Amino acid sequence: MLGLLLLQVLNAASICQVYANKYRFATLYDRNRRIPVYSAYKYQPGNGSRSDSWFVEPQEGHVYDFSLIHLFSCIEMTKNGVLTIRDVCSRVICFIPCILSTDTFSSYHFKLVNKDYRKDMQTEDSIIRQYNTSANEIGKNQAIDNDYMNLTNLDRGHLCPSSHQIDDDSRTATFTLTNIVPQDRTLNQHAWREYEEGMMQKSRGCTTTYVITGAVHGDTNVPSGRVNIPSHIWSAACCVKGKKPLRSWGAIAKNNENVVQNLTLVRLEKWLEKLYNGGVILFNNSCT
Repeated sequence: MLGLLLLQVLNAASICQVYANKYRFATLYDRNRRIPVYSAYKYQPGNGSRSDSWFVEPQEGHVYDFSLIHLFSCIEMTKNGVLTIRDVCSRVICFIPCILSTDTFSSYHFKLVNKDYRKDMQTEDSIIRQYNTSANEIGKNQAIDNDYMNLTNLDRGHLCPSSHQIDDDSRTATFTLTNIVPQDRTLNQHAWREYEEGMMQKSRGCTTTYVITGAVHGDTNVPSGRVNIPSHIWSAACCVKGKKPLRSWGAIAKNNENVVQNLTLVRLEKWLEKLYNGGVILFNNSCT
């Protein structure tokens, strides 16, 4: 199920999240504000435990350096991992943000830490020990653990939640800081949690539920000054039976109130257009 997201995001990095040598979900990451713009995944709840560790991204990826980004939210990736306008292979590896427009743009490999490091997410300590580097070097283009220490009334809020993943490894993969935003603690532990738990009921009868969850950047940062605090958290889902879309839904919350507004997909898109000041189509043909 393909979507088109038109956002004004400079220096955005597309990350195919890898854990235990397997692709898990995809993230579009704002390297300037050091928060994810969105994560895209399949809803596959299963049994498993929460990770005790937090990870960062050492891997190489792509940056698209232009003011108006045309992105597929969910698309196939080539076998060799190269993303281009035409490269779409027959075998789905993972959801990955990919260029849709044929407008002129510049694309280049980025390094969140170092292009020669392994692509699997790792803890900061393991990267520091293995490659003789520093937390400051790791944190040049992404959030690090220290940015989230001792925050007041803010949690580490997952965009792709661990509870929506099928097994221990898939759940562990969501504990990368590139999938995390500073989220209002009460919202995260109450109204937003209830929305996430309600996905099971809404997905009844679906062969696959595709989910995109994002954050709208705000005007303030955490005390370190390095990580933006979003103004809103939003989510959209498309329920498919076989290849036929059955239904869709959306939700949005201000990141300082314990209230989630449930919306139709179309209403959510209209709301996001105002917040992002740009066109937003979250699923192809509005999941119809």
